[in-house]
Amino acid sequence: MTNYGVSPAFVFSRHTTNYSAAEFRNSLHAARALGFSAFQPEIYHQERVGEWLNGGGAEIASLARELDLRVSQFVAHFLMPGFASRARLVDHSDLETLKRVAEEAARFPGCAVLTVPLARFQPEQQAGAAPVSHAELWGLLRDKVAACLAIARAAGLRLALELLPYSLPVNSEGFLRLAAEIGSPDLGVNLDTGHAWAQREVMELLPSKLHGRIFGVHLKDNNSDVNLPLAPGKGTIPWVPLLRGLRAAGYSGSWDIEIGCAPERVEAEYKDGLAFLKSLRID
Repeated sequence: MTNYGVSPAFVFSRHTTNYSAAEFRNSLHAARALGFSAFQPEIYHQERVGEWLNGGGAEIASLARELDLRVSQFVAHFLMPGFASRARLVDHSDLETLKRVAEEAARFPGCAVLTVPLARFQPEQQAGAAPVSHAELWGLLRDKVAACLAIARAAGLRLALELLPYSLPVNSEGFLRLAAEIGSPDLGVNLDTGHAWAQREVMELLPSKLHGRIFGVHLKDNNSDVNLPLAPGKGTIPWVPLLRGLRAAGYSGSWDIEIGCAPERVEAEYKDGLAFLKSLRID
């Protein structure tokens, strides 16, 4: 039986990305009322980390138990800028915060995955500076991801990367190369269907390609030419073969919907997305 959940977009569509821990907590009631049974805790901004670590996260975890909501993954969005440039890849000081957050994530009931989204890469533009080689950037990326993985594993979690368009390692091919070099079964992806479709992935084949490496999902739609967070069924993603492929590839986690919309549209859009996925009768 399929479990359906919401991504953190359910919260920031209601309260902007600067949501408080209390606003996140209160959104769980709304998610449960709409029929969802899973969610993804997320710390979006660095400035909110202390709030989560000083009781806010514990209150969210407590309410999740009360509402019988599963935790499919914990998203460390605040670390995303740490992959945006060569200077940020070199700098590992942000990993001290990740260590504390990983320990907090491990306290959430059933949480087994720590997810780090990777920012669009921005080469530094310095007059007279020598060009940076791809080989150097790749080595820096590998080292920082390996360090994140070590932190996740120390907390008893697996690490998932969310590949955004124009991020390093760019796409599924790059991720698989990275995973092979790091050599750990505890490194996987949070498969964001909207990002993948915008990157021109072959969606029908993508689950098979990433077999065993899909640790979580963000199910959203778009028309491939623009990376929009639309409700499933409101774009051009071939959902039936994609979702059947997910099952065939061994993914047994929840199907977590991600829709970005205006606050007054949240209930309607998530209802539409949930109804569409259920109508496909993949099970």
